[in-house]
Amino acid sequence: MQLGSPIDAVAAATFHAAHIAFSDVHYLTRDWAALEGLSMDERRKIQLDDYPMLNKVRRPNISEIQVTAMFPQTWGSTALGFGGIGGAAMTPAYTVVVTGPSNQVAVYWAGQHAYTIDMNAISDQQRADFTADLNKNWTVSLNDADERYGASLSRKSTKQAKAEKDKKTATNRQATKEAREIAGMPAKSAKAAAKPAVVSRPIQNVMLLGKKPS
Repeated sequence: MQLGSPIDAVAAATFHAAHIAFSDVHYLTRDWAALEGLSMDERRKIQLDDYPMLNKVRRPNISEIQVTAMFPQTWGSTALGFGGIGGAAMTPAYTVVVTGPSNQVAVYWAGQHAYTIDMNAISDQQRADFTADLNKNWTVSLNDADERYGASLSRKSTKQAKAEKDKKTATNRQATKEAREIAGMPAKSAKAAAKPAVVSRPIQNVMLLGKKPS
């Protein structure tokens, strides 16, 4: 497996971060419409701090995004650090880490968004762990990023998917148990519920070694 193009990896990361991964930028700007309604004398009396202002929202500009780190990282499958279905082969890919204007950091593997970290919201330990891993040219998989870095994942990790599946299974079993109790039926044990029922049927016209039964 080859690393792929480093230019494509950086381009995909910065474009996605500017348009999707990073949050909106909130800022203040002068309310020029309000100023137009004032006379020149009224405008002269306004101090700089007293100008009418408006709250505005915009997307981060591509020029505000910095490439914090970039290095090749080898994973144990073609699924990289995302988990799930992938070929069991050692797979190298470029890891790109970008920082936005609101002190958010986004991590990408082979140009695909892995997770975003709000550096203002995580703990000192999580910040230290993230910095230490970057110094080693390493980032953890989705399964560990939420706990180790306090990251917001781009998709469900295999650990989260399994936990949700187990929770749904337990909920369904509880609902079935309650329904049987309401109907006055005895609750099945887990072993009995998992064992398929065997239905016995009479055997007719049995042929033994090509001979008809007497």
